[in-house]
Amino acid sequence: MRIRTLGYLAAWALVFGLGASGNASATVMSCPANIADNVDGGVDCEYSDSNPPNSSPASEETFVNSEMYFGMSNWLFAEREAEDGTVTAPAIDIGFGATFGPPDATSGTWSLDQAAFTTWDIMLVFKDGNDTQLVGYLMDITGDVSCAGGVCTGDWLSPFENPPFNVANPREVSHISAFVKDPGRPPGNIPEPATLLLLGVGLLGMARSLSRTERQSLES
Repeated sequence: MRIRTLGYLAAWALVFGLGASGNASATVMSCPANIADNVDGGVDCEYSDSNPPNSSPASEETFVNSEMYFGMSNWLFAEREAEDGTVTAPAIDIGFGATFGPPDATSGTWSLDQAAFTTWDIMLVFKDGNDTQLVGYLMDITGDVSCAGGVCTGDWLSPFENPPFNVANPREVSHISAFVKDPGRPPGNIPEPATLLLLGVGLLGMARSLSRTERQSLES
């Protein structure tokens, strides 16, 4: 009797708890047309409706993987350039560099080793502050990208415009982080809330089935 009761409680907790969390889960969305082409070489653009708890590389890496930017959950932090001149030591050296302005940090240039494009999938993630979320651009050598001497370069404009963000004017970019997808590292298996909800329903069904079996055993 105790085991059956605990089974019911666990199943219902999973069904209702995950159902509620599914409604509050963050969502990654395609960028509107006005910012989709703000970065030379950006072949796709996505942003989330929430932000990581802080701006550390580890926090941003966890966030872009949990949000599955561009359907991928095996992004690795590579390098970062900040508007204030701070350069984060590369975790993976792909020759990433960025300039901000002049006159302000609403535009600039980026650079990457040309060889990096043949080794990795590359994403540039732009960060600002209040009323904005992380905007990611999936990169490739295309369009206005220029490559010479083993280095590819392009221009960027701040993606922090209205729409999709509730800002009056384009906002300055605080930093740009480069992420790479490791081709030898399979995507993580992050269950969707709907999948977990089905698991809870299945457990509930099993608990009910066991209850019927017990009744039949007692009646016989």
